[in-house]
Amino acid sequence: GDAVLVAMGDRGSVSERAMDRRGGVQRADEILTETSRQFEGQLDREFAQEAMYSFQGGAMAKGRPWAVYGLILANAGMFAAELAMGGAENEDALFKLGALFGPAVTGGQWWRVVTANFLHFGWLHIGMNMLALYAIGRGLERRLGSLRFLVVYLVSGIGALCGVVEIERWRQIEPEILVGASACVMGLIGAMLGMISVGWLRHRTKGASRQFKGLLWVVILQVCFDWSFPQVSSLAHMLGMGIGFVVTAILVAMEKGAGNRSL
Repeated sequence: GDAVLVAMGDRGSVSERAMDRRGGVQRADEILTETSRQFEGQLDREFAQEAMYSFQGGAMAKGRPWAVYGLILANAGMFAAELAMGGAENEDALFKLGALFGPAVTGGQWWRVVTANFLHFGWLHIGMNMLALYAIGRGLERRLGSLRFLVVYLVSGIGALCGVVEIERWRQIEPEILVGASACVMGLIGAMLGMISVGWLRHRTKGASRQFKGLLWVVILQVCFDWSFPQVSSLAHMLGMGIGFVVTAILVAMEKGAGNRSL
């Protein structure tokens, strides 16, 4: 074994001396053309943008999404309370637990714009919303951080329900009982759109364009779903998504040196 190593070492030193006599090995930056350098720079920008503004995990993703887990537990706890008070489809039980009802909110029961986001009408309703929260929220929380994620989630839901109450009063729409985390979840979709938009405006990379187009399809499908089911509050969904977009875009745009640190 030692003999082989010595022989290989000698051979290596001979080849090194031969290369030295020929002028040595050229470095990559000495043989790359200007076009190659531009292409390499574009790839670097693409990868940097993907790392900064993507929400699918990756090198920048770290930590456990405790906020997502906590929100799922909170929703599950409220659902258990619904079942204990008469059923998840019992309007009286939902109202007592804090469902949104415009006249009650304007009459001083302001907490309903908060509690309604944690109540659900039946097993299918809570199942779909919690699945969406789990699927979308984990990567987004890792990008924004738990505190900012909670801000976006709660402000989207609360703001959307406040908007529903105001629009009902302004347009004299017949108020209805409204429950569900859908406005909060749509706020997360808006947050992803906001993050990608800031990334595209800063870097104009293809990765941001692809992600933006993919999310637009999600929004289109959601709108079609809302139109197909009149009992779903499409107004709350769209308000939540718009608020999530604006809040996240502002949070990301306000960062200093966002290109050199994680979101």
